[in-house]
Amino acid sequence: MFLFTIRYFNNLELKKKIFFFIVLTSLISGVLPKNYITLFGQQVFISLPYLLILFLLIVLISYYFFPRKIILKKEESIDKLINFIIIWWIIVFFSTTINILIYTGPDLYLFENILNFIKWSSGLAFFLIGLKFINWDEKDLEIIIKLLIFTVLIISIFILFDYKLFYFYYELSGNISWSFWEGMAKHEIPEILGMISLMVLSLIFIKLSIIKKIIYLILFILIFIDMLFFFSRETYITIFIGILTLIIIKDISLIKKIILIFFYLFLLLVFLKLKFGQFVIWTINEINIDPNRASSFRFDRWISALKIGLDHPFVGVGFWGFKNFVPHGGGTSAHNAYLQAFVVGGVPGFFIFIIIIAKVIALIKSCIKASNGFNKAICEGMLSVLIGYLASAFFSDHFFTFYYFNIIFWGVTAILIVSIKKHQNVSYANG
Repeated sequence: MFLFTIRYFNNLELKKKIFFFIVLTSLISGVLPKNYITLFGQQVFISLPYLLILFLLIVLISYYFFPRKIILKKEESIDKLINFIIIWWIIVFFSTTINILIYTGPDLYLFENILNFIKWSSGLAFFLIGLKFINWDEKDLEIIIKLLIFTVLIISIFILFDYKLFYFYYELSGNISWSFWEGMAKHEIPEILGMISLMVLSLIFIKLSIIKKIIYLILFILIFIDMLFFFSRETYITIFIGILTLIIIKDISLIKKIILIFFYLFLLLVFLKLKFGQFVIWTINEINIDPNRASSFRFDRWISALKIGLDHPFVGVGFWGFKNFVPHGGGTSAHNAYLQAFVVGGVPGFFIFIIIIAKVIALIKSCIKASNGFNKAICEGMLSVLIGYLASAFFSDHFFTFYYFNIIFWGVTAILIVSIKKHQNVSYANG
């Protein structure tokens, strides 16, 4: 099966190969050491996926302006989503530059803000490329998911043995430091592992042989265990809500859903009673910080974000503007994706952000109805990931700061939407 996947990949056209390569590179880059260079007095994070996105844009522009012009069938719902993304970019770019010029002048803060705008909006840029400029087929979705699962499997095995996690389990204590995963994107990797684990779990529900179901179950357990060892509180919320969502949206009887939900909650209670579960509870209370102080700390960020948004309701303060509009030491972000959207783009940017999310949910739901088998399971898995992600977004601004995860999530979502919408249009035409 894997050899077939590689052969299929080799036969893809260049722009699809580059798109796939960016997704896989984002995944691998997340576990590689971080690299920085100094540019105009600022530390700039060097990211291979970002450079590849720029290259992909050049390739697509050449396709558009030269003999091999891109011709895609218009899809109204996708075009509306793209229009909202472009509007959001215009609003946020305006807010990223205008407040700097008004309040601080064209200093290094402007350079820093624009760099972060380019970096943190690149996920949606990649999403737009995948939606508009590449004509995906249904088989493409299956291939990229299998490549992702295989890559995550290799990474999970590497993490499991290189960090001696089996041994580490027996050494769990209050002495562990958050720097345990300092050499990698420690906040993003668990989200990626959580996303892939939900997809693998979703595949267990489809009609497969017992052997294949057992293989997928083993894969899920392995990836899930690796994810838990990152002690990412936001990821715990994502995966908890995601699994509940997956059970609810699966096409099974109500009785089975109720049984699965109770069984899931029972497993959760058992897990929390184990040594690992007790340690997870302890980490949620905040390492080396009093729980009351930790709650107050996050609440203070939310209050600051509301104040900044209300003080700049029409234009916001742009990317990386939070830290320049709060007292010294007040943090760099709102620790809440919705409040961060309010801070970044003001009222217009916030509502456009909500509309984009709502339209993506609607498109994925329509893809679930239009697909079956493997692809339907992936659609259900992606919707579960997104719902879980939206829940954890109340406690993190990762929609804006999780660079690798956003490229992978939005890249796969673009392939999913276009490939299944295209198949849906063909079905309607044949009907």
